[in-house]
Amino acid sequence: MKTRKHEANLISFQLLLNSKNQIISELKHVPEKDIERMFGKEEAIILGTLIERARVKLEPLHNYLQKEVNAL
Repeated sequence: MKTRKHEANLISFQLLLNSKNQIISELKHVPEKDIERMFGKEEAIILGTLIERARVKLEPLHNYLQKEVNAL
């Protein structure tokens, strides 16, 4: 029997420290084509807009932190 998930990670930002003491900035999001496939048309429009707006804010932070880590 398949169980349905009750949550979906649509976009995430992490600042990680791995076992080699490397600092990693990570930004992930659901591709637009998958949103349209997984959700209804109205939901996909809303979620796609929210993800895009979050990306506009998070990508500069992600890029800035990657440059800072590389400079250290």
